[in-house]
Formats: sequence, structure tokens, C-alpha cells
Amino acid sequence: MRYIIHLLPAEGQRRAYDDARARLAVAIGHNRALDYPTAHITLVWAIQDAPADPAPIARDALLAILERWRASGALPLMVREPVDTREHLLLPLADTPALATIRHELYLAAQRAATGPAGDRADRAERVREQTWPHLTLAQEIDAARWERGMALLAREDAELLRAPMLGTELALVARDIDAGGAYRIVGRVPLAG
Repeated sequence: MRYIIHLLPAEGQRRAYDDARARLAVAIGHNRALDYPTAHITLVWAIQDAPADPAPIARDALLAILERWRASGALPLMVREPVDTREHLLLPLADTPALATIRHELYLAAQRAATGPAGDRADRAERVREQTWPHLTLAQEIDAARWERGMALLAREDAELLRAPMLGTELALVARDIDAGGAYRIVGRVPLAG
């Protein structure tokens, strides 16, 4: 299994970002951002078992990590100035102290979970990554021409959405069964707001 910990925007915002992702896909074609079930901010990634691992990472342990943050408070997020990323259409976000704290603590806890109950899987723990450059991805792994078309579409149809402050309201554990070739799906959610 491969797991990722996402921060989800408030439901209305998430739907608006999902609509923008869908419009982009119509205009520029399918892209990897659509591999994920909803718009999100990645906090921790590369939480992954080896193929056919006899002692896989415990999903319950990962869900317990998220539970620690239940009702801890929604995270206000400010959109920064656009950045030319050329292969991805992103909304760069300010890395606030609150966001950095929750992300880093989730990262450390995910590393501990990846080591397994006996603590003998340091190789898995070393592969876990913290996403220290916060952003929301609208399109991923595209060429320069598709990026230009996408940016023009966003500027025309989503200019206000791209500047509006965002509110992170839920943590989500996303999983994909790599061996079976499955799609990413949300396997657990924890609300940050009380």
C-alpha cells in the first residue's frame, strides 16, 4: 500500500477547486492531479510498503496519528503569488507556523508508524517525506503548452478563487493498493474544526 496524508480545504472551497480541476482537464487533457479523489494539500507522502510486504504498515496506526488532531482547529491558509512551475498548475500557500507544526508532527509520527510495531523497518521510515512547500495542485505533469492553456483558463474563469484565503478543515488518509493497481481513495477523515 501507498499512503499519503492530505489536508482538505473546507467543503465549499474543495468543490470549487474540484470544478476547476475538471474544467482544466477538459481544456488541457487528463493529468495526474486527477489521480487523487479531491483537491488537497499534501502534508506527508511516500508512506509505502514494499511489494507483497509480509508486515505492511498498519492503516490503524496511521489513522490514530490523524485522530490526535481531531478538533484541534481549522488552519487558515493564505495563497501566495503565483509561481512558474511549468509542469504543474499550483496554488502556492504560505507556510504558516500552525501548518508547519501539524505537518512536521504528522511526518514524525508517520515515520514511527512506518518502522512497524517492532521498530525493525527503518528502511520504510527513511522513505517517508514531508511536503515542506505547501500548495494545492490543479494539474500535474503537463507540458509547457498545456500549462500555458491552463493558466489562461484559470486567469479567465477562476481568478477570484486563486486569490481567496483557504481554510484547511480536515485531515485525510489517502491510500492506493499498488500491487492491485488501484486508484487513490480516502480511507479515513478527521475534522480539525470542533
